[in-house]
Amino acid sequence: MGWTWWQCCEVDYLSDERITGEVWPKSAWTSVTKADVLEMAASGEVFPAKTSRQVMPFTWPQLVVSVGRLGCPTGRP
Repeated sequence: MGWTWWQCCEVDYLSDERITGEVWPKSAWTSVTKADVLEMAASGEVFPAKTSRQVMPFTWPQLVVSVGRLGCPTGRP
């Protein structure tokens, strides 16, 4: 994307019970667990568009972090 800064917030995705997942209507999937999301991310693949959405119902602090600190290149891949 070419960005040098990214707004982010660290969460304990697996342990935080406030973070939930929902399957979109008309999705081919009947459920998507947190483990499914992490497994897909680790594989380098992605779910089809509109498969699921992650709900994180809490107030986010305003943080801006350089992409370099996230371990990503500052330019395009």
